[in-house]
Amino acid sequence: MIEDQIQYENTVVKRAELQQLVDKARAEPGESYARKLTIQSLKRRINRLTEEMFRYTAQQTVKLRR
Repeated sequence: MIEDQIQYENTVVKRAELQQLVDKARAEPGESYARKLTIQSLKRRINRLTEEMFRYTAQQTVKLRR
């Protein structure tokens, strides 16, 4: 769970790095089972980070409205 702005910014960077790994894996020639599993795993992690980012942003929006 993201607790502050610094963690949020680090999460943005981490998500971008993971996306680069997905892009790199997709660019590799051939279709291996391991590559497919790696991409799926990276995408799941990206989705989790994205959800955490949305939760943090929503939480901050609610705090600002109070």
